Amino acid sequence: MSAQRSRELSASKHQRKFEKLVAHKLDNADYYDNSNETRTVINLSSAELTEPTLNVLKKGLNFAPTPKRIPFEEVIGSTEEVIRRNKIPTHDADALRQDVAVVLRHAKLPRSNISKEEWEALNDLRSNPDILTLKADKGNATVVIDVSDYESKINGLLSDEATYKKVNYDPTARYNRATLTLVKECEQVLTEDTVKFLLRPRNVLSPKIYGLPKIHKVNSPLRPIVSQIDSPTYDLAKHVAKVLQQLVGRTESYVKDSRHFIEIVQDIRIEPDEVMVSFDVESLFTNVPVTDSIEVVRNMMQENGIPLEYVKLLEHCLTTNYFLFRGQYYIQAEGVAMGSPVAPVVANIWMEHFEHKALAAPPVPVKIWKRYVDDVFCVIKGSKEEADLLLRHLNSVHRSMSFTLEMEKDRGIAFLDVSLKVGAEGMLGHSVYRKPTHTDRYLHASSHHHPRQLNSVVTSLTNRAHALCDSSHLVQELNHVQRVLRRNGYRVNVNKRDAKPKHLTHRVERQPAFMPTIQA
Repeated sequence: MSAQRSRELSASKHQRKFEKLVAHKLDNADYYDNSNETRTVINLSSAELTEPTLNVLKKGLNFAPTPKRIPFEEVIGSTEEVIRRNKIPTHDADALRQDVAVVLRHAKLPRSNISKEEWEALNDLRSNPDILTLKADKGNATVVIDVSDYESKINGLLSDEATYKKVNYDPTARYNRATLTLVKECEQVLTEDTVKFLLRPRNVLSPKIYGLPKIHKVNSPLRPIVSQIDSPTYDLAKHVAKVLQQLVGRTESYVKDSRHFIEIVQDIRIEPDEVMVSFDVESLFTNVPVTDSIEVVRNMMQENGIPLEYVKLLEHCLTTNYFLFRGQYYIQAEGVAMGSPVAPVVANIWMEHFEHKALAAPPVPVKIWKRYVDDVFCVIKGSKEEADLLLRHLNSVHRSMSFTLEMEKDRGIAFLDVSLKVGAEGMLGHSVYRKPTHTDRYLHASSHHHPRQLNSVVTSLTNRAHALCDSSHLVQELNHVQRVLRRNGYRVNVNKRDAKPKHLTHRVERQPAFMPTIQA
């Protein structure tokens, strides 16, 4: 090779490196643009956040810093667990151990994905007892709030004595005994494996309440969530929810998800004298009437041949709602706890019953009524006056149910994450809808996650664009996705869709292993 040709290749190589470096800097500059600060990091606290603190919080609460050590013990323990669970023969097990040992001996930590200053900022956040870092209720923003303000807002919610009642004892042991007794009483309708699972010895914990700030509302009130993981009724509620799920979705109004909604509206034609409106139930979960809902479920079980013992199991799950906050125990007297596995199913069943009653004799003709849990898309003949009349009717059906109304604007309306617009001849155009609080922040590409998890960010956004957009909006949405992915550190071309990977069928049944991920 001539010297001239060698120099040309070298210059070309350096040029490509320079272009990649510039692109990388532009990506980071775009991602850490200060104009985005008020959207991704909301500081409601009295503390002043330093630049390293802001930078590390902008990465998101799901961002995983690279580990500071190789987790040898966890990998070895997981390997032994998979050998035991799969009953791997001794010879193969020894070979597997040797392979794992070789990998561990040559393992090296990857380069840190956050700076030294950002590590220090993280430690300062963790050690500061006066502030909390939370995820916003919607939009994936990070919220920093004073502990005193947070506790004041939680206590404000708990001051509703009609919903929450203080108790001077810990109900955990009492409710756990009642759960075990009830499972034994109903074991004739449960499978042997289910009974063994529900009666197994375990360490039960008290449910705990926490709040997510609603940054889109004045004074950022909190949405109460009760974490019931490992509570006395958690596993039982999961089982009951699985059984009741077969009762949901049998009505014409049922909407499974956004993609299902697109299938529904594709053939809908909106006439000039018709309007689109949306209804929303205020605080559905805490306002679901428990006694009435149990009776509705009882009737549906009888109609569908489900053993009535499940009514007793459901009633137990719904009437033993309690939680702990700052050392004080509370019992939830009304509604279902948002966080219980059975809550969404019961809320759906109740809403199906409610709408059947409400739409039996509506005050105005209802052409379309489609519902996803507590959100309703509706088309009626008339205008704002008829919509208000229907709203008053809905709010009169049951004392616990209160709806809000949103009218279409400029012949368009949003439902779930779909934006609808009346087009030519009354046909509906559709595209992706983002709320004003949406931050376009996703799991950053530099986060120390498994590559499949990182790739899923790209595929999920791309697939959503193709699923929710019509042909006239698809290119615009894909361009937006391309920009968003770049800001989040991804260097991909979403306009080139890979062929779907072939699903490999396992030749033998095997139990999985779970172990930490260390990137090369």
